[in-house]
Amino acid sequence: VFTLDGDLKHVNLLKYALSSENVVNTTILLCASMETPWSILPQLHQWSDILQDHLYRLDMKEEDRQALRDQLAERWHQYSEFVDFFDFSPTSDLTASIYKKDLADRNCTLTLSRNLGCDIIVVITKTDSMVNLETDYSYNEEKFDFIQQSIRKFCLELGASLFYTS
Repeated sequence: VFTLDGDLKHVNLLKYALSSENVVNTTILLCASMETPWSILPQLHQWSDILQDHLYRLDMKEEDRQALRDQLAERWHQYSEFVDFFDFSPTSDLTASIYKKDLADRNCTLTLSRNLGCDIIVVITKTDSMVNLETDYSYNEEKFDFIQQSIRKFCLELGASLFYTS
């Protein structure tokens, strides 16, 4: 496990943490705090740009890079929150199942528009500070919805998972 602590002075250490040899087996964790929601997207964009630049500078063949992007796209495409194995068509053909329909409906142009070819998890910490934001900064439900929607949109672009923690 390598930590860059969000300090741009540590960017040069990325070459030790993420190399062409270990990129296949590495998961990137990008963290931001809900304590300062106005800085979440700038931080996520800044570090994803740094990650993208680093990945493109790795000594890898373009075919290997494309294979990583294709694998991520395939995993994303095959993901489903549920599979109802009892949802068969009258002919017992799975092609009419909800699962197959779910896969067919995934044509969002935003999804994986910045496919970096590696697994990324975005973690938004300190979500318990949302109560303070409501009282101190007059944040309301619409503002929190907009913040969360913007974060989800960012994650869709990268094909990243999203977690919220307190």
